[in-house]
Amino acid sequence: MSYVIQNCPMFFHHNCYGHTNHYNCQDCTNCAMKQIVEKCKKEIEVYRNTLLPNDGTNTLHFGRQSFAYDILQLLDIQEVK
Repeated sequence: MSYVIQNCPMFFHHNCYGHTNHYNCQDCTNCAMKQIVEKCKKEIEVYRNTLLPNDGTNTLHFGRQSFAYDILQLLDIQEVK
């Protein structure tokens, strides 16, 4: 799955200008914004598939998942075919 982040400060006319060479955004895999997206997706997926103990740590896990979801909602992520 490839995607672009429309509201990334380095995104302009479907190109990533955060490098010395201009790349198509969907081909740029090592930018900080995409690393943030991947960490958030991983956080959400980890806690979605984990049975959590009933020892009071559920609030912490839910908070992390909720925070990751909130960050993803702030970004204008568009999937590219």
